[in-house]
Amino acid sequence: MTSSGRMLKNSHPGVFQPRVLESGFFGPSQNDLFSIIPFGAPSMGRVTGLLKKSFARLFQQPASGKFGTTLLLSVALIASGACAWADKEAVPEELSLVEAARTALLRSPLLKRIDANAELASAMTEEAKGGKLPYVEAGTSFVRSSNPVFAFGSLMEQGRFTADRFAVDKLNNPAPVNNNRTTISAQLPLFDAHQTDVRIARALLGVEEASGRREMARQAILMEVVRAYFGSLVTAERVRVARDAVKTAEADVKKIRDMSDVGMVVRSDLLAVEVQLADLGQAVIEADADAEVASIGLNSLLGIPETARPRLTAKLSERRFELPDDSLVAAEALKNRPELPLNDLAIRSAGESLRGARSQYLPKVDLFGVYGLSAETVGADSTDWMVGIKVSLPLFDPGRSSRISQAAASEAAARAGKRADEDRIAVEAIGAHRRLKASREKLSVAAGAVSQAAEVHRIIQDRYQVGLTTVTEVLRSENALLRAKLGELMARYGVYIGYAEFLLASGNLKNVDLF
Repeated sequence: MTSSGRMLKNSHPGVFQPRVLESGFFGPSQNDLFSIIPFGAPSMGRVTGLLKKSFARLFQQPASGKFGTTLLLSVALIASGACAWADKEAVPEELSLVEAARTALLRSPLLKRIDANAELASAMTEEAKGGKLPYVEAGTSFVRSSNPVFAFGSLMEQGRFTADRFAVDKLNNPAPVNNNRTTISAQLPLFDAHQTDVRIARALLGVEEASGRREMARQAILMEVVRAYFGSLVTAERVRVARDAVKTAEADVKKIRDMSDVGMVVRSDLLAVEVQLADLGQAVIEADADAEVASIGLNSLLGIPETARPRLTAKLSERRFELPDDSLVAAEALKNRPELPLNDLAIRSAGESLRGARSQYLPKVDLFGVYGLSAETVGADSTDWMVGIKVSLPLFDPGRSSRISQAAASEAAARAGKRADEDRIAVEAIGAHRRLKASREKLSVAAGAVSQAAEVHRIIQDRYQVGLTTVTEVLRSENALLRAKLGELMARYGVYIGYAEFLLASGNLKNVDLF
């Protein structure tokens, strides 16, 4: 039994994790606006290809009569239909957040590994319970020997000993004797110094631990689904914002070109807006690439082909999620976080180990019995049985005190680990709560900044039309408007992710219905 680990955070590669630069959108650090790591996913097409090859080999074999041909064609049609159905299921046309979460949980290799460990713990429990049952063993042996003691005893076992065997010469130099011995023996522990009880208790705690770890992994996977799903949405929205900016820049280029042709503005103004348009074109290319990589990351998390592009039905709309009172945050987390019960299980397991180590001073009592059949060749010339009780007491075991010390230290470490985890969980929950409140405030500020930047850009454009400002101010206002729109988009994303992280930190990320 081990103490619980830290809460999984940003553990899945390829999941969208945005960052906003102070330097703005345009410049040498444009790629840093969104940080995404791509990775691949398996394709259902491989399965289809294998089936096609199999049926190709099948049709190369001659079929007898029309019935054989019809049967083969029917099987081929059914298989091809099944493949088409499987591909359709693997690549849905639309994907809601709830469906994405369900798919990720269903196909998660981490959950499958934890489920396998749970089965292992259950099997270990059954094995430990077997220590209370009798152990029965059957065996047979065949021995031929002229050893005097063996010959004397074997003849007695087989019931073939006669008076003439007492002759000194036959006792000292007997003829070789065969002995075929078959036995059935049984042993039942009446008291084993609580060792079986300790093994059963620890195995049952292992089953509970596997269940707790599954809930931890389940909530962590839901967190990654929320991050990847809304990350894919926000990158797609970024593409739209960048393309809108390109359209605006194209209109500016056309307008300023017309003004330049009639001598209203200098040619340097036209060149400046053309450079701006080129920068925006690069931004669109980068945004498209980031959106593609975000989709691949989401597909990998869900276990669907990387080329699939289902339409995400959720919307990254402005939301104000309900939050508990500040004074209740830590208590709620300590009540619901799934790793805290794992600490309790670790303490109990260490306590059982300590009980088992101390019980090694006690005696062990076993009941045993043997039923035997002896014959010169094969059969049963004679039968015998034996029943007894064995009591054993360890008088000197040099490693026993060390085992007790180890178990006591493990229990103390488990108790200290629980206290440390309680402090950590309280800090994580309070921190997530504060960050979410800050994200909501940032969203309010960002929304106001968009309207302000749009108004400033409109005024500067009007002033430029009548020659009261320079094209540099126009470009600066366009960049400010674009940064404001992206800032609002990222603030909205931050609220969604902040709320998911708060639910995870408080142990309440049971599902994604709240999003």
